[in-house]
Amino acid sequence: MLENPYPPPMRTSFKNGTRIMHKKEIETLYRESDIPDESLRELIGNRTEEDRSLLAELAQKRCIEYYGDKVFIRGLIEISSICGNDCLYCGLRRSNKNALRYRPTKEEILLCCEKGYKLGFRTFVMQGGEDAYFTDGILCEIEKEGKETSGYKCFLSKSLTVSVA
Repeated sequence: MLENPYPPPMRTSFKNGTRIMHKKEIETLYRESDIPDESLRELIGNRTEEDRSLLAELAQKRCIEYYGDKVFIRGLIEISSICGNDCLYCGLRRSNKNALRYRPTKEEILLCCEKGYKLGFRTFVMQGGEDAYFTDGILCEIEKEGKETSGYKCFLSKSLTVSVA
């Protein structure tokens, strides 16, 4: 039988009417990147200010381990204001007759990447309405051509809007 690597969940403990923080769970979470669901629910539902401070400190430490002190900025390319959805909160919604509609060409999008690269951007997000023109195939073609023809390495990703009816 395999031994459980996680300590048993720590119940909320009180000492002189004051709750003791969940230090063991937080340290296990940092070390193992996981704790049992019951322990996580306990920690989320009953964390103290001390717990919050320790979580923030360890999160910052982990962030520095992975990314150092660098700041990563992405270029945002608006690829369409055309949208087939009619979400009431969105200015691009289908029924908004006052919205200015546009869809840049593949060449215009690649030109934006080229200019952005010269400005120091290395990743770009293509953002727009739910425009049926931009299929996965077209978006992949834009990304592939940008990498091949421009000689720079960049990553393009499509920002998706999820509608819940």
